[in-house]
Amino acid sequence: MATSLLSGVAFGAALTASGVYHPSVILEQLKLADWSMLETFLTATASSTLLISAFHAANLVKLAPRSYSGLGFFAHYDGNILGGALLGAGMALSSSCPGTVLAQIGAGIWSNGLPTLVGAMLAGILWTGYLRPWLLLRTCKLGEGHEGSSKKRERSKTVHEALGISKYIATAAFEGLLGAAVAGLTWLSIASRAPSSSLPDGGSAPWSETIARAARPAAGGLLIGLAQLASLLLRGSAVGVSAAYEDAGEFVWWPFYSPGSESDSESESDSSSASKDSRPILKSSSILFATGIVFGSRVLAVLTPGLLDTTSAIPDIPVWQAVLGGFLMVTGARVAGGCTSGHGITGMSLLSVSSFVTIGSALAVGVLTARTFL
Repeated sequence: MATSLLSGVAFGAALTASGVYHPSVILEQLKLADWSMLETFLTATASSTLLISAFHAANLVKLAPRSYSGLGFFAHYDGNILGGALLGAGMALSSSCPGTVLAQIGAGIWSNGLPTLVGAMLAGILWTGYLRPWLLLRTCKLGEGHEGSSKKRERSKTVHEALGISKYIATAAFEGLLGAAVAGLTWLSIASRAPSSSLPDGGSAPWSETIARAARPAAGGLLIGLAQLASLLLRGSAVGVSAAYEDAGEFVWWPFYSPGSESDSESESDSSSASKDSRPILKSSSILFATGIVFGSRVLAVLTPGLLDTTSAIPDIPVWQAVLGGFLMVTGARVAGGCTSGHGITGMSLLSVSSFVTIGSALAVGVLTARTFL
């Protein structure tokens, strides 16, 4: 339990030090007005990919690729598309994601963080009590309807399996693409700052200062990569946040289950798991990890306040909008089976096809929402 808390502390401190916790950074990225969040995210994914690959090669951990989320509407990955869309819309409306909202609270941005957290918790409760059982029952009925048909071909979960190439070649190519993207974004940042970086006395800001500012998002991504390292070392698993809201919802519903027996609702595959006939096994590790994010952000804010972003204005988001955004992003994350950390930083590091689909959908809808309505 302590390892989960400490891993969360490291992740929360990294999110805060990198600056991506700030609502304005998230909103400006989705409006395509500033690219520092994407640069941080890509650097974090690149470092996470190296770490997870090294741990796999050394047989220190074995992380399975992210599974597809299928709702049975139009494709075996329709849950990733629809869930990602809800996640992206919620991120735009709340200027948060399931992990950064916790860092916002730790850093003292309560005007945005608290109502977003309320919406996120409501989503966890509704998901656990109603939406998840309904989807389980639906998928069970769809499975029964396919009985007797020929066995479906096992779908490739990873990019290298889908392309039929070596895992190491795919990983190297992915690292190359991420490195080129980060280098390009850094260069664009330097080019945009250099002509206008004038000082009050009419002089120009030193190139070293300009380069340092442009490279700050990438440095933040490396810090998040170190937090991934802490999670791998301390608890043998990778970072992911949105499951904490689901597990918290399970605590709310637990007294209403029949006390006769206990079962792990995530491991049951029959329709009885979608009912309230038995109590699920309560899990606290993800909740402790999420709690650690708040503590880590708070500790950093108290000990090193200079690292906090005090220059960017906090967006004036109505309470109802923040609550709605928090609700949508956590609902979407659970439908898709992960959020920007679970699918984004970890899932993409594992070259999971479902993670690329989810994050692509989230970014597309998040940008569309921010540029159209905000």
